Amino acid sequence: PTATDFQQYSNGTPVVAAYPTGATSTGTVSVVDLASFTVTATVETGLHPTGMAFWGKKLLVANAYSDSISVIDTTKNTVVTTIATVAPASVLSAAQAKYKGASPNGLALSPDENTLYVTNRGTNSLAVVTLGGAAPAVTGLIPTGWAPSDVRVSADGGGGAARTRHS
Repeated sequence: PTATDFQQYSNGTPVVAAYPTGATSTGTVSVVDLASFTVTATVETGLHPTGMAFWGKKLLVANAYSDSISVIDTTKNTVVTTIATVAPASVLSAAQAKYKGASPNGLALSPDENTLYVTNRGTNSLAVVTLGGAAPAVTGLIPTGWAPSDVRVSADGGGGAARTRHS
């Protein structure tokens, strides 16, 4: 943040925020050296990064206020692609595609790491993301209860569960 940026504090750290709401207007993930507890790099992501999961040498980050997943190459500390978590483009009209609010916040990989499951708090859904191929993308949405916030997949890949606000 600069001296002229409107700022709020997040756990004691100043962050750039949108005036007058105070909502975050930037998103970053810090790389921390665990031996010295110092920040060695900062990676810009979408807004309000929340849930994270490792995928090989990549870090998947749910961006709740950007309706997306940032895919970070941890060897270079850069975002290599961004995955939208809204419904697949094939089922949305142009008018529908403009609406926002999926609010992804929880992530879980299938045991074979070919599928990512994402809780979309804002749309009460679990996005199914196919990671294989040239461009990872949502291939479907599974309805959930109100405000899902976390997801787990069984070790054998045969089942899973999404935790909702009232579960």
